Formats: sequence, structure tokens, C-alpha cells
Amino acid sequence: MRIGLVCPYGMDQPGGVQNHVLGLAAWLTAQGHVAGIIAPGDFPAEAAAGYGIDPARFTSTGLPLGVPYNGSIARIDLQARLGVAAWLDEGRFDLIHVHEPLVPAVALTAIRRATCPVVATFHAAFDRAWVYNTAGHFLADELDRINARIAVSPTALRVVRDLLGLDAEVIGNGFRAGQFTPSLPAGRWRGGERPSIVFVGRFEEPRKGFWVLAEALEIITSLWGEVDVTVIGPGEPVASLPGVTFRGTVSDAERDAALEHADIFVAPQMGRESFGIVLLEALAAGAHVVASDLECFRDLLTGDDGVVGSLFPPGDPDALARSVITLLRDPPPTGPGIERAWCFDWSRIGPLIVNQYDRALTDHAGHSLDPPRKIAPAVMNHVLAEGHKRFHSRRWRMERVD
Repeated sequence: MRIGLVCPYGMDQPGGVQNHVLGLAAWLTAQGHVAGIIAPGDFPAEAAAGYGIDPARFTSTGLPLGVPYNGSIARIDLQARLGVAAWLDEGRFDLIHVHEPLVPAVALTAIRRATCPVVATFHAAFDRAWVYNTAGHFLADELDRINARIAVSPTALRVVRDLLGLDAEVIGNGFRAGQFTPSLPAGRWRGGERPSIVFVGRFEEPRKGFWVLAEALEIITSLWGEVDVTVIGPGEPVASLPGVTFRGTVSDAERDAALEHADIFVAPQMGRESFGIVLLEALAAGAHVVASDLECFRDLLTGDDGVVGSLFPPGDPDALARSVITLLRDPPPTGPGIERAWCFDWSRIGPLIVNQYDRALTDHAGHSLDPPRKIAPAVMNHVLAEGHKRFHSRRWRMERVD
């Protein structure tokens, strides 16, 4: 098949949706399909080489613009319409697979312009429904053009059902579990003389919960002693945290190496998470995972033999510290965690997605389409203005959110 993959977020910066699209493109190519990608931003040569993707298969819609979205900054291209139309005409795709289908303008334009079957994957989880309420009211035609829908988790599925009145097949994000080689410690700890704790993410965003880990460290060091903490992700280092190394944005290889030498990976997010691929990557790397007890994290960490990580109430530094100290004192085997991570390897996830492609092809055969139309400017202005207002109504710095 010739498959067009649509990503609304800029490829020049790492992210869960971007990595999922790249991994899917690599897997589809390995299976003999032709996969083209369209997204804002540049496609770094390192990413192309790391995934084994021909850069010629990537089309950029232009420079992305940072737009407030779901408590974060989404790098999207709001002027992508002509580029998307040309990509569809030249690609001659058997179907397109649109990720985050309600994000303007790359995703929505692709849905409206496509004459081939459309598969859509919903990644996001919202604690406020204004985005999907707007979409469900104004974008019924676009939603009707989707032939098969995927939600990456039960959390994402509930958003689709409750706010859009639609159903979807739950298929988790895929990743390359085999790219990790869990290291064996030379002594007691994998990272050196002291336990190694790793955090990955945009730590300045309050919803990522880094402040919970920062407060927990005081308790951990008072009860246990010194630990080495590595923080990977964009942001200004916090000088007032002794024993914490802020490495900034690093290459995928450097990030993987940090996970492979971590004793504990901490995911203290406060909410609005729909999956959490980095938790699976940490498990595959042989680290123990301590995570907020969010529904999506609980689903990821629960296998046939029970929970393979340690969960604590979101926003509770004392509980986080207790979980970490318990693991340091009596670490369980890492085998079950590695096995759970492999459930989301592309060898498992890829065929499930292709099944949805077959379903979309069948549905499209008897599905008539209205001519493509433009989204009303008033709708776009409402979405952007509402997002801007809600984003700036919150304090945008690392602080405790009570």
C-alpha cells in the first residue's frame, strides 16, 4: 500500500506523537509498504538515520508556530493548506493516516482534501472539553470523513466517546523495544556509586510534575542519602537543586543510554496524559518505574501478572519518596517490566494498525464524500483565541499547583 502519514506537530523537536509517526513509517517500510510523511518543520538527518527513513519520503509544510494547546506549547503550521493539497495530489496514496485529526491546520486540511480512505488516531487527553466541544459542533463533516478511528488508550477513548459521541479501537503507541540493551550494574547500582534517578520531559511545564520530584528529593536524601538525578528535556536548569544534573535536550542515543543506566525512572505527571511511551522505554531499558497513579499509566504498567511499576497519588511528594526508597531497599526483578514493554513493540502494534487500514479501505468503498470545503474562519479564530486565553490565564513557570 501507499500510505500517507500526517503529523500536525513539528518534526524538528521530539515528542510522543512525532516519534510514533516515525516508528510507524519505519515499520511499514520494513513490511514492504510505501510510507510518506507530512508535518511542519525540518526532518533532522539524525532522526532519519535513526529510524531508517529515506528523507525524500518526508514533506515539510513550513516552519511551525508555537500555539498553546492542552497545557503545553504545540508547534503546528497554521498556513499548511496548499502544501497538504499538493502532497495528496503527488502522493497518490491508497489511504492516509492522520494523527491528532482535530489539530489545525495540517491534520484538518488533510482530512478535508483527501479522496482516499482516512484513518485517524486520537492521542490527546483533556481535563477541559472546549477543544472537542468546538470540534464536535463545527467539524461534523470532517469527522464523518474518517473511515477508521484509533485511540491510543482507554483514557483517549473516553475523550472521543464522551466529547465527540464516537467510538474507536484502542491501540497503544508502538516503539522499538529492541533498541534498548539493559545494562548490568558493575556494583550495586547501574549508574555508578549512587542510585541513579532519571526524569524525561519538559520539566518547566507544571503538568509534568517535576516539582513533585524536586520536593520528594529532600525526603529521599534525608532518609536514604545521596542519589544522582538526571533531568532530560528542554528548560532552564534549577540551580537550587543539589545533586540534580540538567542535561537539556539530548540525542535519542544519549537519552536511551541514560535510561539504560537508570535504577529508577520517575514520571510524576499531574494529568492530561493519554499514554506515556517513555514509561515503556524505561521498562525496556531495565529501569524500575515510579509513576503518578493516572489511568493511562496504570493501564501501561498493568500486565497479566499485575503492576510492573510503583504508582503513587499525583502531586504527593511524600508518597513518591516512599516509593523510591522502597525500590532502593528491595528492588524487584526487572524481567516482568521488560516483558510488559515488549507488548508495545512494533511487531505487536503494527499489525493491529494495518487491520484498521483494511477496515478503512472496506468502509470507504461504500462511503460517499461531499466536496472538500474550507473551515469557517470564525471557527479557527475561536479555537486559537480560546487556547490563547486559557494558556495565559495560568502561571507559566515551574511551581506547585494546589
